[in-house]
Amino acid sequence: MSDHLSSAERQLLSLYTRQAYTSYLDGKLKETGQKVEQIEALNPGDVNARFLRGALIGRKARPGCDMQNIQRAVAIWKPLYVQLTGEATEAMRNAIEEALTTILYIPVDLASRQWDVYCNGRAAEQLKETVNCLLKYEEEYAAQKDIPYAQWIRSLFVKNYVFLVAEIVGLNKTFPVGENAENVHAYEETLTEVLRMAERIPPTGDSEIAVRKNAADRLERLKKHNRIS
Repeated sequence: MSDHLSSAERQLLSLYTRQAYTSYLDGKLKETGQKVEQIEALNPGDVNARFLRGALIGRKARPGCDMQNIQRAVAIWKPLYVQLTGEATEAMRNAIEEALTTILYIPVDLASRQWDVYCNGRAAEQLKETVNCLLKYEEEYAAQKDIPYAQWIRSLFVKNYVFLVAEIVGLNKTFPVGENAENVHAYEETLTEVLRMAERIPPTGDSEIAVRKNAADRLERLKKHNRIS
């Protein structure tokens, strides 16, 4: 807590915090990390530094083994959900929600672009692994039924599925037809995982229903064009 700081130190802490958030919002992540270190040196356990530390770690998530950085970010944020009270809680939860949206999007976007460029079995496999990893993490939170924090995080995963599925499936995305059975099979498995994600989207509105339908239609089109039963 900052109660132990002198007036001058509190002013310095406020300055570092403003600078850290400005750098973070501007996408200057290295500079943000430097400011976080200054905040922590002055005030160990600072809530803003902890939030930013989690956000920075989560931003490192990439398709494959680095997906674990999502879990590391969530673990860093947990005390902020549990310990904060009043208006500070709502503000921090909103910040975490926005940061997590970005963190989940990055590896999906990278894997999806890999597919768009290469359209080969490995690219499809990487995209499938990315989707599968997010579903696995969500299932882990879902299993913690009596823990409000876990259920809240799970709800944020599900909330982002609309955007993630739409990003992967798209209206003009390329899918393999006939010429390479291995690629076709790999992409079929990918779309099966994407459909599994889509089916977890609550059909509460037209956009959610459309995304779910688009995922199902795309898998059906792939099978039809390649005569897969």
